Amino acid sequence: MNFPTFLTIFLFHPVSNSAAKIYQNATELYISGLTGTFKYEILSDFADVSKLKIFDNRVTKIEPGAVCSSPSVKSVELNFAGNPGAPTLTKDVFRLCQFQLQQLFIRLDFDNPSQIDKEALRDLNLRDLSLQCHKIGILDQDFLTLNTLNLTRLVLSNCYIHEIDKHFFSRMEKLEEVEISYNRNLTHLPKNLFIKTPNLKRLFLQYNRIRELEWDEFAGLNFLQELNLSGNRLAYFDARNISENLPNLRRLKILKNLLPCQLKEKFSSDLKSMMNHSVEVVYTRFSCREY
Repeated sequence: MNFPTFLTIFLFHPVSNSAAKIYQNATELYISGLTGTFKYEILSDFADVSKLKIFDNRVTKIEPGAVCSSPSVKSVELNFAGNPGAPTLTKDVFRLCQFQLQQLFIRLDFDNPSQIDKEALRDLNLRDLSLQCHKIGILDQDFLTLNTLNLTRLVLSNCYIHEIDKHFFSRMEKLEEVEISYNRNLTHLPKNLFIKTPNLKRLFLQYNRIRELEWDEFAGLNFLQELNLSGNRLAYFDARNISENLPNLRRLKILKNLLPCQLKEKFSSDLKSMMNHSVEVVYTRFSCREY
């Protein structure tokens, strides 16, 4: 396997008088150790960079347009884990990003997450959006103002979600992959939640606290191929309803739920017999007969 070769550069930061490390190859730029202000001119010498990652930092301010000051940037990762003083993310932070940015990953500090203004991402035309440790609470259409015209992938992980509005996905017809995971207070899903996302192929709902499903929550997902329900609190899996609502399912993960291993094994057998193609059901790392 060939790994990209990175050139390490030490950047003398004029505000904090500290050295930040820059790792660069032809198209990727990783910056760590940056403190104080992320200045607009930092990227001025990196015109060909398409992927920017900022991590392990103590950034407290981002100048307007600095994130996309390099005209070829299409993917940005802002990782503020371990930075309780990270700045509020506003619309100005993403100035110049509206026509070029396709992929955005934002991770806030888990214990002291900073804020994302409701209008911060309004003008972006993203295909891929991933948020971690953003305190959402109720996931509805107003949690952020998003342009979902071309959005194909959405990840919301560790976002303190305890309720999902049944209309949340109503304007996200192009979604192909969704992950809503690691939300300890999310115990249920509304009926027909995904009815407006007919192109969804991968759905990851692992490590929430979902206790019961009627299985019509997944109605309309005729093209779904992979579903992950591991780490929830489910004690029943309905093979018939799953086969009817998810006719193209190829892989189902149900590890670490409340259903006893032997019943998971029976469910797996029943589901496979009802599908007109092969389906993999992952329910334990070992054979039930070994317990």
